[in-house]
Amino acid sequence: MSTVETPTAPAAQETCPRCHTTEPWGQSSWCPVCNYYPVVDAGAAEGQSWSEDLPETPQEEVDNRTALESIPGWFWGMLVGVVVIAVASVGVRMSFAEDEGTRGLIALIQLSVGLVSMITAHGIASKLAFATDRRTNFNDVLLSWFSIWQPTIGRLPASYKQVWAAIWGAIAVITATTIIGGIDYSAPFRTHKKPDLKPMNVIGKVAGAARAGAANAEKKDLDEAFGDLASEVEAAEEAMGGIEDGPAKSIEDALNEVGDMDEKLNGLKDNLDADGISSLEDAKNRKPERDLECFVYGVVIDEKKAPVALLFAANTRGQDQHVAEIKAEDIPKKKFRDIALTLYRKVQRNSEVPTTREAVWVKPDVYCRLKFVDFSKEGELNGAVFDAVVVNQRSSRDAASSLRSRQLQ
Repeated sequence: MSTVETPTAPAAQETCPRCHTTEPWGQSSWCPVCNYYPVVDAGAAEGQSWSEDLPETPQEEVDNRTALESIPGWFWGMLVGVVVIAVASVGVRMSFAEDEGTRGLIALIQLSVGLVSMITAHGIASKLAFATDRRTNFNDVLLSWFSIWQPTIGRLPASYKQVWAAIWGAIAVITATTIIGGIDYSAPFRTHKKPDLKPMNVIGKVAGAARAGAANAEKKDLDEAFGDLASEVEAAEEAMGGIEDGPAKSIEDALNEVGDMDEKLNGLKDNLDADGISSLEDAKNRKPERDLECFVYGVVIDEKKAPVALLFAANTRGQDQHVAEIKAEDIPKKKFRDIALTLYRKVQRNSEVPTTREAVWVKPDVYCRLKFVDFSKEGELNGAVFDAVVVNQRSSRDAASSLRSRQLQ
């Protein structure tokens, strides 16, 4: 009996020369197991790969610094300079708030130094831009500052001095014109002559003013005549400040040049009394004839916190200042009650005008018309009495301008 041999199945052939898998690829052009691609990995059969021929990629260094630590030192130096210039400008403004002449001189010096610093730094940056790019022209120096400064900024931190000079100069110019201020830009264009302030001329003007008052049947003593002349003399002194042919001379200096001024003024006063001028006591008893619109800036209270007086301010000497204090008993009860109710909701922390008085400070929203005799040397109202509440109230700036113009009339 013969045996029948059964044929064995042929061994499966590997389909991938890299991973030696026998899994068929089907319709795919690469190995389903190791993603072998014959077109790219031609040497995979010999154990090589195309990726082995690529250069090694350098690894990036990790920067663990914080945002503040990454700011360069030259930037901190520039920032410190900006703060110093700004703080110094504020200090000058606060120290010479009332002295515009000194403040204007400091501002002018700072403005000039800032402009020179900016122009010098821009010139150095322009020179570097011309050497770096031949396409740069003089129009770029005036119009395209970014193109001019781009090479200088690219060289930082080596070119930090030019950047400091430009930034600090710009800050100096801005703070000189906006914070310090006080620069008299019209001084070079003045053409008026220096006024004559000889001592005897001043006395003559006083006598003439007093006699003119007597001729108009207006009772006026020597002190009041001298006060009316004060504004004219102050204007003359200010005019002399910008003239080159000699320093300004105040009214006190002019009077001190005369020998014994007390005797001369007493003799002048006797002559004026002989002409029909009233004495100082008569002048104080005169009824108020002038009026002025003022705003309430404070309410005086007693121990029981009840309002007992109102503080009034107005622009009488170029800026808002205290001019009068009117007691509650001198104001009609209904008017005072209405004013108090209005100011009840206008309380604020600080006073609107500089003063050493103690009161409850309120917003300048209530305006009143006060009658008075004349102005004191400090700009306050002599013999001030309450007249009426101004209904059509204006803004503080408009009211101040109106009050100042009415005073000068």
